[in-house]
Amino acid sequence: MLLLLGGLIVGSSAGTAQPDPWQRLVDLRSTLVRGGPQEWTFVQTFVPAGFEQGERETGVLGLDLPLCARWDYDEPYPKSFLLCGRELYTWNPGEPVGHIFAVDSSQPGIDLIRLDAESLAQRYEAESIGLDTVRLTPASDAPDLLREAELTFSSETSHLSRLTYRDAEGNRTTFEFEAPVALEERHRFEPPARVTWEIEGNG
Repeated sequence: MLLLLGGLIVGSSAGTAQPDPWQRLVDLRSTLVRGGPQEWTFVQTFVPAGFEQGERETGVLGLDLPLCARWDYDEPYPKSFLLCGRELYTWNPGEPVGHIFAVDSSQPGIDLIRLDAESLAQRYEAESIGLDTVRLTPASDAPDLLREAELTFSSETSHLSRLTYRDAEGNRTTFEFEAPVALEERHRFEPPARVTWEIEGNG
């Protein structure tokens, strides 16, 4: 759903070297593509606009960039999502029927997952917040864009440790990630064979 290393530029008010935000995004995507499939254990919190607390879910995120991402939620309700190319598969483990949606690869939220910095730069402004966080804000007032997204790196490992974004309605979603591990099972990025798929309208 997923920022590393990065070139540095000098010139903050305190004279401290600041990471270039776009270079961090470029380096992250390059590292993930070269590294092959990986997965992160996560805790997701969804807080509706106007509230201080929200719903908490846990699961595993798998990435096989540039095209595929998979979410397997375990608590409180098992459910799975697989995004590959322009198709999004959704199903509940153990149930015989799943659903397929056509998606726009530039759709807000999906553009963050794909981490294509060139495409993101056409829609967002980026800035470094301290040494560990990149903030994206819309470059226009288009109503479908996310209001804001922040990607935070672990100071110990340089891997993405948190992703937070607010949608157009002001709802806030936060993912807290453990350090990634290599994923050998490429078949996890194929839709389950023992599921009957129903094609739905555009997602």
